[in-house]
Amino acid sequence: MEGIIRLPSEEIYLTKKSPIMENAEEASECHRKRDEFYINDEQVSKALKDAVKFPKNSNYEIPTSEFGNDAITDFAFGKIAKDYGKFLKDVGIGEMPVLFANLEDEAFARQVWFSCLDRSSGRFGLYGGNSGLDSSRLHYNDDNMVRWGT
Repeated sequence: MEGIIRLPSEEIYLTKKSPIMENAEEASECHRKRDEFYINDEQVSKALKDAVKFPKNSNYEIPTSEFGNDAITDFAFGKIAKDYGKFLKDVGIGEMPVLFANLEDEAFARQVWFSCLDRSSGRFGLYGGNSGLDSSRLHYNDDNMVRWGT
């Protein structure tokens, strides 16, 4: 699963070697506490071996008509990037917002997810900026187990 590596230098990378996947329990505990999952230089180096740098270090949008011509969508969707962009465009989705977490003093990792494939709004997004899975609707029981609810 792809993840985002955000460096203190303001560089942001999409990686296929997310440190979170190798440290899932530790990362989950950090996020449960609403902390970032900070990573060391070795983890950064390993993650960047199979990564692509985002062209911007702030939130932006990628037009679906550019899928297949864009390094991020090529990396994320591979050989089907252009066809996927055409499909999205055909159903009325004109762009993919890319949202990032705020800058920190240390390098950290976040998993990314695609959200909001919504024909009525004409949008969907690549999210790496929110630490929760819609945390306003997640609740913990007495055993610290997550349940979905209102």
